Amino acid sequence: MSEQIPKLRVLSQCISPASKTVGHHRHREPELLLVTSGELRALLNGRELVLREGEGLFINSGAAHGVVANSKEGANFICVSFSTDCIAGADDTRLQARYVDPILKARNLDYVPLRGSGWANDICDIMRSMQSTYSSKMPGYELKLKIMVSEIWLTLYENCVPDLGDKRSVSHAEKARIDILRRFIQENYAEKITLEDIAASAHISRGECCRIFKRLYGTTPFQYLVHYRLTRSVYYLSETDKSISQIAQSVGFCSSSYYTKCFRSEYNCTPLKFRQAQHRLAEI
Repeated sequence: MSEQIPKLRVLSQCISPASKTVGHHRHREPELLLVTSGELRALLNGRELVLREGEGLFINSGAAHGVVANSKEGANFICVSFSTDCIAGADDTRLQARYVDPILKARNLDYVPLRGSGWANDICDIMRSMQSTYSSKMPGYELKLKIMVSEIWLTLYENCVPDLGDKRSVSHAEKARIDILRRFIQENYAEKITLEDIAASAHISRGECCRIFKRLYGTTPFQYLVHYRLTRSVYYLSETDKSISQIAQSVGFCSSSYYTKCFRSEYNCTPLKFRQAQHRLAEI
């Protein structure tokens, strides 16, 4: 693609079975890959990782890597590379130190496979949206792409940085518990789940569950659940033709009216208005 946003590239690429390996290389920009068809074999500094359709990979700044098709039909994939200036800006040292450096400088985060969990699937969904947003070129697409990159980075930060961004000490046990609690919500958000269900997933009391969420996220388990459901609903509003009531049910709300109330509180508009705005932009 000839036109790219400075410091941010979104590419659709294809590797045929006969193609040679895209040899080991490294660059300053972090990179994201998402396989859209076939299989891809990623060569990661001495080890290999097979990525199947719907699976992705985060490659950190400076990490050596190469890719080759791993199936007879070859492989198609989305590649997103970006400067971290898209997240923190070029001069904001506070954001750089708090949110960017903990990932860039983490020795254990050279590569992060994106598969098999709620948050990893969220990143893959965002990458699909980035591809369609870039292809549409509708007004404001550049800002949307930068927002989506920031969403991906925040998701990585929340799920891969050991101390979750909290300068207070977090024990291994507490980190393990919040991982279990968050994963339970992300994998069961579409179901009717209670505080008891969330707490039971980590074998802790309701009170302890609330204390962990308050301490690490400054919110309640229920508020986290509602926010996650709303975030998932935005994808359905933008990328599918499901009705508002179908979306409400798909993301776990008991009624479309309650979903609309929560959505308005979070985004200052109704789901229908949000969808109509997206469609108007697409028609320009």
